[in-house]
Amino acid sequence: MSMDNSKDTLIAGNLSIDRCARAGAIVALVLFLICWVLAVLDIGGHNMLALLTSAPARSAMALVTGTICAALFGGLTGALIAGAYNFAGPRQSGRRNAD
Repeated sequence: MSMDNSKDTLIAGNLSIDRCARAGAIVALVLFLICWVLAVLDIGGHNMLALLTSAPARSAMALVTGTICAALFGGLTGALIAGAYNFAGPRQSGRRNAD
């Protein structure tokens, strides 16, 4: 990788809000599904389900509504994190000498 050390370097630190929203939705969805399977197997996971749905833990309705809510909540969280990060401003590195 070649670097031009004669200029100031600006590191563009913006995160893609869309990509972070999708990543947040996927992570929340996977965690919800793991907890739902644990609840069905009666091992645990009921508290995560209670955050996202009021349906009985082992029901198909809990799976459907929880999946939708988890994806929406995760997407919103990811978008907010990216937006806050971008709002904080770009990072700048100092001047590098060629010496």
